[in-house]
Parts: sequence; C-alpha cells; structure tokens
Amino acid sequence: MKEMKEDELEALLQKYYNGETTLAEEKRLKTYLSQRDNFSERKAERQWFSGLQLERQTQISKDFDKQLEEKLGQVAFPGEERAKYRSWSALSYRIAALLAIALGLSFAGYLTFTNKASPWVEINTAEKETKQVSLPDGSKLWLNELSVIRYARQLETASQREVWLEGEAYFEVAHHPRQPFMVHLAGTTTQVLGTSFNIRGYPGESTAEVSVITGKVSFAAQANKLPQRVILQSGYGAVFDKKSITLQKSKINSPNLLAWKTHQLVFEDAPLHEVITTLERYFAIDIVIQNPTLAHCRYKGTFKEASLEEVLEVIGVSMNFSAEQKDGQYILLGKGCL
Repeated sequence: MKEMKEDELEALLQKYYNGETTLAEEKRLKTYLSQRDNFSERKAERQWFSGLQLERQTQISKDFDKQLEEKLGQVAFPGEERAKYRSWSALSYRIAALLAIALGLSFAGYLTFTNKASPWVEINTAEKETKQVSLPDGSKLWLNELSVIRYARQLETASQREVWLEGEAYFEVAHHPRQPFMVHLAGTTTQVLGTSFNIRGYPGESTAEVSVITGKVSFAAQANKLPQRVILQSGYGAVFDKKSITLQKSKINSPNLLAWKTHQLVFEDAPLHEVITTLERYFAIDIVIQNPTLAHCRYKGTFKEASLEEVLEVIGVSMNFSAEQKDGQYILLGKGCL
C-alpha cells in the first residue's frame, strides 16, 4: 500500500473520530494501520495493551486517557514528540480501536486479556469474514465482518446474560425467562428473553441500530444522563443517532437487512439511488452516480453470492450505464433508463 504522510494520517484519524470518513477512507485507514511496517511485531505495545486491567470503560481511572494518549504517540507515530498528541484526548479512544484491529487485540468499553485464564471470551472477524457462534446458554449468533463479540465464560449461569458487541451481528436468543439477554453496543442496550434480531454499530458510524425479526426487544440508550427507551416488536426497528442523541422507531422495509448473512441481494422495482445505498453498505465501498437522472431509474432483480463488479455489470446493461473504478470508489457513467 502507498505510504501515508503523517499529517494525512492525522487528518484521516480525526475524520474517523468525528464519524465523517467515507467507507473507502475507513477501509484505507484500517488497512494501512494493519500493514504498517513491523507493526504486528512490536512486543512492547502488545504487552502494554494486554497488560491493562480488565474493567469497564466507566471504571477506567482518570489518568488512563493520558497514558493511552502517550502510548498511542509511540505506537502510531514513532519519533514524534508526545506533546503533539496531548490535544487528542477524546480521539485516543477511537485510535485505540483501530490500533487494536491492527494488533489483533480490541478495545471497546474495556480491554480483555487473551490468555486462557481470562473469565471472558472474545471472538472477532476479519475483513470479508463472517462467523457463526454458539453461546453457552444455547443462543446462536452470526458475526459480520470486522466485528467483535465478548461475553463471560459462565454466561449460562449468570442472572443476566450479557454480551458486548462492536460491529454487526444477528442473534437467535434461547428462551430463559429468568435470565434476560442483553447486548451492549455503542452506548445502547438491547434486552430480550427469547427472540431473533439484527444489531449494528461499527466504530466510526454515527448510528447504532436494531431490527427485530421475531419476538420483542427493549432498545435503550443513555445520553446526557437522560435515558431513552423503545419497545420493538417483530417487523420493527430503531436507530440511535449518537450525534443528535435521538432514538427513532420505524417499520422495517428493507429486504436486504440480512444480506450480509444470506449473501443474497433482492431488489423489487427499487430506484437506483436506493440500490446504490444497499450496495455501498453491503460491499463497504463508495459508489457515485454522475448523472442525476440515472438515480431515478428503477431495477428489479436478485443476486446470490455475486461480486460488486458482476452486480454493476448486470444492472448497467438494463439501465444503460457503465461503472468506472477510480480512487477507491466506483463512478457510474451513462444516460440511463433504456
């Protein structure tokens, strides 16, 4: 990968923290950090991350932010003066998540040990990887790419079955009336007894969302000491906006909600701008429609385990456009609508 200048990297990290990066920029940033020369071989940094005491983010000591800030100055930008990073107090947490991916560790809410003595289990996925996981209580989950799930080894005996998630996952929760099941994600908590639902909240995204497939869930968010909570039944979802601190409930109307799990895309007479939004999310890449008229052309079709190039080629034939790849994104060119 092309070397990134320090000021360019700093600017990109700041955009990531603010939730302003495009999908292409976020992918470039994570890939760059994971491939940085000798990055995975830095034993001192690995020991520092894994040696932190296991505790929730709300219990981390006040001087932890300063320690993390200084350490990130050493890890991300060797040779620079630490003072340069003292203004990155809030940003340091976001950088830590990225560095954790590069180091094969993770940080969200709290850091976990990777040794066998840990009372916690952590499972993660790489780019373009999904996993099916069976939990000790009989529940099942499917983990989307670049996601992390954590839970106690003794989950099945706990009075409250709690898991912590970064990224996206689909849950089928085993019914245990006396043991509520709770998913903590990006400042939100989803509580159920037995149901199936999809939940998503990646670092860098401005929202956290849940969609209920069967059963009923409680979706709550805590912001500015003002709790917000909605009850969702089958066929409904909710989105928590971390910037505006709002929680909105709506009916699920996307046939591609679980496309990442089924590897199938379905479009029913959908306008191209909606098709593109779905493709951007599914393939994690930016797609630009150059001709505004093209955005209103409609498409109907189904794709099973198809590549982005195959999808764009098929749709392009029916809508009279071609796709050009440039600067990490696709640009759609043509008059449109045959």
